[in-house]
Amino acid sequence: MMKTSGFTLLELMITISIVAIIMTLSTPSARDMIASADRKAAFNQTSSALSLARSEAVNRNTTVTFCASTDHETCSTDWSAGQIVFEDPNGDGVVANANDIIRVFKKLGTNTKLTRILRDGTADNGFVRYNEAAMLVSNDEASNFTICDDQGAPVAKAIIINGSGQVRIASDSDDSGVVEILTLSGANVVSADLTCTP
Repeated sequence: MMKTSGFTLLELMITISIVAIIMTLSTPSARDMIASADRKAAFNQTSSALSLARSEAVNRNTTVTFCASTDHETCSTDWSAGQIVFEDPNGDGVVANANDIIRVFKKLGTNTKLTRILRDGTADNGFVRYNEAAMLVSNDEASNFTICDDQGAPVAKAIIINGSGQVRIASDSDDSGVVEILTLSGANVVSADLTCTP
């Protein structure tokens, strides 16, 4: 008599059920891991672009601008769609010549949103300009870059640009579980918990 080996239908169904349960349980953590990697990539890209703009302004002895760009050729106000750093001799935030573009930065992850918030609450003009002394062209350009996704403020990141153009990482100094950004309250610069808007 010949022996056959293999799985019974019942054994196969139990195995498939166990695999399905394990996959279901691991999917949210995989999504969280991808979202975390996207936030980190957006943070690193923005920090690198700001550092590049500042150092190139000194190296080239002229104004260099970092701006949002949807087409990687001109400035826009959608920071998540990509950015460019370019030489901007007249400091108007407009790319005069394609050869002035120093570096192009890619679009951010699908659910990652990069927003620039000016300290004085005015609308974002879509660019940050550094002069040849590595300072902001205008103190009014002091701002916060926030990096948010559908997980909200508790996991969000932020970059703060002070009035002289120095960049620092936002931190949670009051242990609220949310990093603080800098805003103006009258003539005073104060910290406030970052909020993410959909």
